Amino acid sequence: RYRTLEEVEQVIRRGDADMVGMNRATIADPDLVLKTMEGREDEIRPCIACNQGCLGQLMDGTGVGCAVNAAAGFEEQLGDDKLNKVESPKKILVIGGGPSGMETARIAALRGHEVILAEAMADLGGTLNYAGMAPTRQQFNDFVRWADRAVYAAGVDVRLSTYVTEDDLASIAPDHIVLATGAEPRVDGVQLSHPGEPFEGKELAHVISSNELFADSNCQATNALVIDETGHYEALAAAEFLISRGASVTFVTRHYSIAPRMEGPHMIEPFLERMADKPFTFHERKRVLKVDGQSAVIKSIHDGPEITINADLVVHVSMNRPRDELVPAIKETSIPFSYVGDAISPRFLVAAIASGNAAGRTI
Repeated sequence: RYRTLEEVEQVIRRGDADMVGMNRATIADPDLVLKTMEGREDEIRPCIACNQGCLGQLMDGTGVGCAVNAAAGFEEQLGDDKLNKVESPKKILVIGGGPSGMETARIAALRGHEVILAEAMADLGGTLNYAGMAPTRQQFNDFVRWADRAVYAAGVDVRLSTYVTEDDLASIAPDHIVLATGAEPRVDGVQLSHPGEPFEGKELAHVISSNELFADSNCQATNALVIDETGHYEALAAAEFLISRGASVTFVTRHYSIAPRMEGPHMIEPFLERMADKPFTFHERKRVLKVDGQSAVIKSIHDGPEITINADLVVHVSMNRPRDELVPAIKETSIPFSYVGDAISPRFLVAAIASGNAAGRTI
């Protein structure tokens, strides 16, 4: 995978190739060559090799798109030259600086709105900052850095470490509010194969979410259990992250195979190859019955004997739920508001960026 023209030139200079294609890089930013020639490399929207919009959508028949470039495949409708300036600018408050919030703020500001972007954390990026900590996923950080620069360049008033309250709504007095507050992991121990039977021990301190795992630089384990509800890369990333820190990992999923919701075998096979000589054990079509400080009991989601495994850390990668605690206060103000991204319902990055882009164009 080649991301920059400098990398490509090195290949050609070495005589390794006469010509190099940069398919995904130019889907992410069709102006990659122009921006490079004009010395605007910092403006190039980076491909993060997630394959959600390009190969993923190509394989499921919906057509090539791009997780980080909502205009990919829709250039006639969403190209940069299709951003219509607003005749009557509004003051827009975007609450949440994750990928959807940043995209909403960027597009709305480019159209001429006065945009305030409030983020509760000390940095923009939302859960992408956690994703970028996973082995083989550091390129997610490249997009966060690009989006951060793009938001400021568009003239957005960015307010970090700002948890918006009811009083803030009154003092800011926006014309429109965009809830980009994202989603948070479920902590109720529910497994979708048996939703009425949360596993015993779910409230114990050693049971954490993947967000908590990535956020804690001191988190250590000898024998870790990863419970995968989503069937996507998040649980794989947690497992690989733990193994990189010296843990043995038991991976339990309700699904019939490992990560069936990934963007195709081209994404899963490299992971399995990396795990081939690692302390990684996989249990498909299983659920967790109970955990304690040192062990866990699992069994088939249908029937069968109980299996006891060692587990001094449990990472429950569950379906998330939208953060909506501010909605009642917003409704009391009568200020028009809308949702984007995971605040509507949890979704993958390609849908989150598209949601933010659409909101920025329609307000």
